Amino acid sequence: MPRNRENYLPEVFLSGIQDKGLGARAARAGKIRTLRRGLYTTNMVDSPEIIVKKNLWRIVSLLCPGGVVSHRTAFDAVPSPNGQVFVTTSSNHTIELPGFQIRQIKGHGPLDTDRPFLGDLRISSQPRFLLECLSGNAYADKSPYLPQVVIEKYLDNQLNRGEDVLNQIRDLAKPISQELNLEKAYQRLDAIIGALLGTRRTRLRSDMGWARSKGQPFDSDRMDQFQTLFQYLNDWPVKPRPDTQLSGIPFQNIAFFDAYFSNYIEGTEFEVNEAKEIALGAKIPTQRPADGHDILGTFQVASDPTRMATKISELSTDAFIDALKNWHAVIMSGRPEKRPGRFKEESNRAGTTVFVSPGRTEGTLRLGFEMGRAIASPFGRAVYLMYLLSEVHPFDDGNGRVTRAIVNAELVSRGEQRIIIATAYRTEYIDALKRMSQQNDPKLLPRMMDFAQDFVASIDFTEIVEAESQLKAWGAFDEGPSAFLRRPM
Repeated sequence: MPRNRENYLPEVFLSGIQDKGLGARAARAGKIRTLRRGLYTTNMVDSPEIIVKKNLWRIVSLLCPGGVVSHRTAFDAVPSPNGQVFVTTSSNHTIELPGFQIRQIKGHGPLDTDRPFLGDLRISSQPRFLLECLSGNAYADKSPYLPQVVIEKYLDNQLNRGEDVLNQIRDLAKPISQELNLEKAYQRLDAIIGALLGTRRTRLRSDMGWARSKGQPFDSDRMDQFQTLFQYLNDWPVKPRPDTQLSGIPFQNIAFFDAYFSNYIEGTEFEVNEAKEIALGAKIPTQRPADGHDILGTFQVASDPTRMATKISELSTDAFIDALKNWHAVIMSGRPEKRPGRFKEESNRAGTTVFVSPGRTEGTLRLGFEMGRAIASPFGRAVYLMYLLSEVHPFDDGNGRVTRAIVNAELVSRGEQRIIIATAYRTEYIDALKRMSQQNDPKLLPRMMDFAQDFVASIDFTEIVEAESQLKAWGAFDEGPSAFLRRPM
């Protein structure tokens, strides 16, 4: 052995036959320490748990040469919650490590379809780890298997990429199951895939899988968020702000400013007098006809006493979907290329927020709507609808406008004051939605909408000119970094 070889050792290593005595000499010199019998580290600073965690997969490759990282470890690509790593080898054996445990499971060695991992270690292919995870009963975190509900959710996510993905998994899994003697696991996998594709009648265990088999898949992560918001809104201290005016000039005036601001914050910008000519005089600008139709369409919905008298939360789920599509078709009638009244067929996003995928749009809307109907107050239901529709974003365009129309119908139909998001309040509006979407924090959203409702309740809409003056006093039309919606002194 070269002189001072211990100075060039890796952070973790095995002392082999050819290195017999190396570990003992380096240990006496204070340059290494033992992690377990035959396994050493040159790290004399960190705790053994930290060292093992940092070098886990190298350690697995050293202790399980030629093995296959398998079962739930291959599925998750991380150790189990209690620190177990499952590796298929030629024998059953458990290796204890600081903070971790390697569970060797006797089984078939690497297949050609398994993926190279580290050194001569392999990791189970997707079809193989699905079969392995379904080949036994998942009894606890110590189990190498996974509950069927977990596999269903995984396959449902794969199905979002297309039916061919599941068919390919099934096709590849069949010969692997025969080679590994996992035919029963294949039967379970085949039944789950068939149910998700709608070609087999099999009882699925996950809500998502069941909904998918019935043709209504939904976004489970969003449903968790809706549940959080639902619980928070049921405890929100509502301040009633009554408004019983469902027709007449004041109703038309407030509907005009509702439509004006709803478009302005979406980028359809007109001077107030121009917008009045469009909404109140039905004058479509020749240079900007599509923008003009945006204003007119939104006003037609916001000023329609029948639509605004719709108690949204009392609708059946089918009627809610129909109303949503119908109102969107009116609002976006000037933009046929945006497919008015039809749910999106391509994914959409805003900044870093990716909205619910097209395949899960209607299912998420239906389940989310059913949940929100149980919120006690009209204001709480309105806030919930605002987030539900904003987060699903069901259409190619015009989502914000139709969302605010639906929200205000829920309020107006209950004799509550509507909510208007003024230009100066756009940032607060977006921030509240982002906080809920990205941090699952519901606190800001009802506060934001409560202030917006209080703002509207303070304006006298009897005369349109006077209403505009009061809105200016609030700074409602202001733009830029210094814009701030504030109560006049």
